[in-house]
Amino acid sequence: MVLTQDELLKEMQSRELEILQACIEVCQAHNIRYYALGGTLLGAVRHRGFIPWDDDIDIGIPRKDYQRFIEVMKNIEESVGIHIAPNTVNYNILQVLGSEKINYNGKYIQAFIDIFPLDGYPSSGIKKWIHSKRILWNRLLFKLSILSQVANVDRGSLENLIVKASRMLRIEKMLDTKKISRRIHRLIQSYSFDESSYVGNVLGRYREREIVPADYFGKGTNLSFHHLVLRGPEKWDAYLTQIYGEYMKLPPEQERLAHFEVE
Repeated sequence: MVLTQDELLKEMQSRELEILQACIEVCQAHNIRYYALGGTLLGAVRHRGFIPWDDDIDIGIPRKDYQRFIEVMKNIEESVGIHIAPNTVNYNILQVLGSEKINYNGKYIQAFIDIFPLDGYPSSGIKKWIHSKRILWNRLLFKLSILSQVANVDRGSLENLIVKASRMLRIEKMLDTKKISRRIHRLIQSYSFDESSYVGNVLGRYREREIVPADYFGKGTNLSFHHLVLRGPEKWDAYLTQIYGEYMKLPPEQERLAHFEVE
């Protein structure tokens, strides 16, 4: 059967909802805290489900629960029809994948959702500055180590120049991706989620905008996401405002893009 892009998007969303439901059930059964993040939270608040043109689901789990989620999934993934794997081009962040790929006109797409660890962060001063710069530097090294797998997009003049120079100098061959990834994850665990005044998705795409006062997450609040009840940060309005500003305003049509990748 030949699928249009709109039909593919709907199929991706349907598959990801199934994965999300399975993850929610696992978290509830094992008393694992989780929160909707980024565009998933925005979709829940603004659209009561997916952002209509999006296929992305991001969930955050506090670090201790994140490690427990991994252990639980290792024991039950065969029975629940989903499995976990690191995303090797995204700092080895955990992905939860469905059992089957979607046949898109002879090419194949994997439905998955991202599970990010939530960690603590210094609240101010020199510790925050040093921590931020160390994370930023190691994020840059990681991306440079996988340049051949990174899409060519406009990142601004400075980053474009760094990427161009790195490709010319073949920096990728000099860097150990796995070693850098391990260093990043050790680094972001320096501050405990449960003992810090500021917390967040340290490896999120919005960087320090995703670091918020701990009470923004709090005990969480229930939000509708299509037919599911999804847990979001307790102060979701403040959280979304910090990341997106006027988040209820729709972006220009040319920016309404999905995230799926075709093999």
